[in-house]
Amino acid sequence: MSIVEQSGPMDIILREAAQNGDYMIIKDLVSTGQASIEKRDASNGYTPLHYSCANGHLECVSTLLMLGADPSASTLTSANGCVTPLMLASQAGFDEIVALLLHHNSHVSERDSNNMRAYDHAAEMAIALKGVESGRRRDCEVILRVQDDPGDPTSALYPKRRVSSYADTEADVIVSIAAGGSTRVSAGFALSISGRGTLWGYGLNNKGQIFRGLDTTTEWRWRRSEDLRKYHRRVSACSAGGEHSLAILDTGHIVTAGSNYNGQLGTGDGKDVTVPQPLDLTVKATAVACGTHHSVVIMEGGVTLTFGLNRNGQLGTGDRSDRYSPVEIPTFQSQGIRFTRCEAGSAHTVWIDTNRNVWSCGRGLSAGHGSPGDIDDLKPMMIPDLKAITIACGEYHTLLIDDTKKRRLYSWGSGQHGCLGHSDRADQRKPKHVTMFTDKKVAKRSMLVSCAAGGKHSLVMTNWCDIYAFGDNSYGQLGRGDRKVNLLPRLLTDLEKYRPACPIAIAASGYHSFVALTDKRILHFGSVSRETAERRLNPDKLWPELLSPPDDDSDTEAERIEKEKKSGKNIGHQKKTNAATGANYGNSKKK
Repeated sequence: MSIVEQSGPMDIILREAAQNGDYMIIKDLVSTGQASIEKRDASNGYTPLHYSCANGHLECVSTLLMLGADPSASTLTSANGCVTPLMLASQAGFDEIVALLLHHNSHVSERDSNNMRAYDHAAEMAIALKGVESGRRRDCEVILRVQDDPGDPTSALYPKRRVSSYADTEADVIVSIAAGGSTRVSAGFALSISGRGTLWGYGLNNKGQIFRGLDTTTEWRWRRSEDLRKYHRRVSACSAGGEHSLAILDTGHIVTAGSNYNGQLGTGDGKDVTVPQPLDLTVKATAVACGTHHSVVIMEGGVTLTFGLNRNGQLGTGDRSDRYSPVEIPTFQSQGIRFTRCEAGSAHTVWIDTNRNVWSCGRGLSAGHGSPGDIDDLKPMMIPDLKAITIACGEYHTLLIDDTKKRRLYSWGSGQHGCLGHSDRADQRKPKHVTMFTDKKVAKRSMLVSCAAGGKHSLVMTNWCDIYAFGDNSYGQLGRGDRKVNLLPRLLTDLEKYRPACPIAIAASGYHSFVALTDKRILHFGSVSRETAERRLNPDKLWPELLSPPDDDSDTEAERIEKEKKSGKNIGHQKKTNAATGANYGNSKKK
């Protein structure tokens, strides 16, 4: 007698729907009892869940699990390989499906006829493939490794954990954050990237700058940048300008959105872009930076391109003409200089080359070359006797951490509000050492690793995860509970209450600041706008406040039901509604 029961016509249609990704047919056939959710294909022993997992149909997997499919269903016989849906999803690199199956208690320790587990399938394919495809399998491998594994040598150091919910993977650890807006724009916004390459947007979206396509509504919460999902790629880097944004996909392609009045999106026509648009470049990009109204790109191989507003020579082209398409800088082109990092302010641009030398151009006061008066530096020049590991540009000032053992902090530009950290309000036309850190008056046991510059304020972070803030504090953007200007770096003591979670990334722009924590949460302080009416609706945050963690707006059916259970809503309401409208979902008997 065969283990696999004979399938009827509806069972075959069910498997085809699972294979093709039609979850509505699956719901109708199973709910009405016309097809069995566990009937197997006689040729290979696959259930509908096997087919959905193998083909990457997340909605179908969610629907089948909700309807009672066995997440650990095996193909039963050694002839069919004893394969489970988890093995198929891992082998194909569908990490979201792997997380969902684990949430429904799929057996991680199951082995196929070759004595391989799902983890082994993911690891084997990650080694065999290259590039993005290898990375997808590696993601699955990482997710599977965090399950209980008695053979894990790090188990004595770190507590064991399980993926407790699919929502846990949606709100993955934030690894990068960029703040947008300026002191001249009515409100600010921010972008963040999770460890899984998901891009999230927060705040002002009147120009479409947070990559949500035709949805240009402004909401003061984190929302997934839905329109980038159509590319089916992870985001590796992003930058936020005054009212525009650039993002780099893991393929090296650049996607743009937002205001394009001065050509800062590089599309060539100066028209605003609401629906994210790819930038047509022949070489892959490795870094991007958005100034208030201009943009900078570093390509694979270290070549840099600029475009947008050029009133102060911030594009480095030797003139003041705006550029609506990316152009290469003649100075760098003739000398063959290559770069690894770039940052942009309101009217100046700064680069770090492959030898860690620092180059800049633009507004004379902000460029750091000591140019007198209102003379602008239209061509980039190297700042002598200075090597850097990281830089940050505010609107009219710059921070730099040098490439020495002491990791000294330098600053220059407009010091009107104390944002340079030199205990005064004097402008600095050349880089000046911020002695507070080197003299061990602050940060006695640590060194600087990161910096961020806002409109008129600054943040720096140490390797002990301490954050120091200085500069303008009119809107609470220093996060110290008052509005007093700090002419010297001051420690953000309020962060202690979030321990053991530690800061992992910082960002500043306009009148507000962000701190991403290791427990996936994000702190925000300052003001989202300079407009009185907007500030009445969203009062200034003088202390760091937790924002709602990023959450998926388009939940699968299983996620929706789980969230309704947690919130105490009546999940039977939908069934009653369907019955009342005449929909046949199994609860209404046929007459």
